[in-house]
This record gives sequence, C-alpha cells and structure tokens, in this order.
Amino acid sequence: MEDFPKGIFFKMPNSAAPEFVKGSLSIKVEDAIDFLVDAKKNGGKDWVNIDLLIAKSGKPYCKINTFTPKKQTEVAQDNADKDLPF
Repeated sequence: MEDFPKGIFFKMPNSAAPEFVKGSLSIKVEDAIDFLVDAKKNGGKDWVNIDLLIAKSGKPYCKINTFTPKKQTEVAQDNADKDLPF
C-alpha cells in the first residue's frame, strides 16, 4: 500500500471559518473507491486509517497510518528481554 490515500484530500479551513473548524476532507469518489478496493484486496483489512497532517511548509496532507500494535507474545518477549543482565 502506498503512503498517501488516492482521491482523499485534507484542506485547511478558510479564514472566515469559526475556530472549531479545523479543516475539511475532499473526496474524489471514483479515485477513493478504487484506492479502498485495492487496499482491501492487497492488505485484506477492513479499515484504512488516515492521519491528517501539516507539512513543515504549512501545507495540509493525508497519510496512511500503517501502525500495527504488537501482539501479546511480542510484548511479553520485549518485557522478558528487559530482565536480562546484559
């Protein structure tokens, strides 16, 4: 899966928007549907998590969040490794 979702765009609010408006999403339906169908086929997941970010340049953008929590066995192994004296 690519880093950026196709057909989904984050925009900052216009200057007349109230303070509680933090931005908006624009979705190009055909591109977004193709992206989601491809994500389902390639990743097999039912969810796609997308972060709304601001670049250092100030430009807003969307990025796919690929974080996967560790399984309990991995967490247990990490904790066991901490007890080693070396």
